[in-house]
Amino acid sequence: MLQIINISQARSNLSALVQQVARTKKPVVIVQDSIPSVVLYPYTDTIDQSTYAEKLLTITGNWISLKEQKQIKAEVENRLKKNDEKLSS
Repeated sequence: MLQIINISQARSNLSALVQQVARTKKPVVIVQDSIPSVVLYPYTDTIDQSTYAEKLLTITGNWISLKEQKQIKAEVENRLKKNDEKLSS
C-alpha cells in the first residue's frame, strides 16, 4: 500500500522520510490540503514522471470527474487519519 502523509508530517520528519524511502524503495505521497502534491521516490527508481502523472490524473483516458476527485480526497483523508492514529499509538 502506498504511504500517504501530509506536508506538515513530511516537513517535521524529512530526514527520516528520505532515509525510509531510500531504504525501502517505496514511494511516499505528500499531500497538501488533502490533495496529492508530490511523490517522494528513490533516486534509483525509473518512474516515467509524465506517465505517472497521467495515471494519477486520468481514468480510462478521461480527466477525472469532480465526483472522482471527491472520492480520491476522501480516501486520502482516511489514510491520513489512519497514519495519524498509528503515529499516536
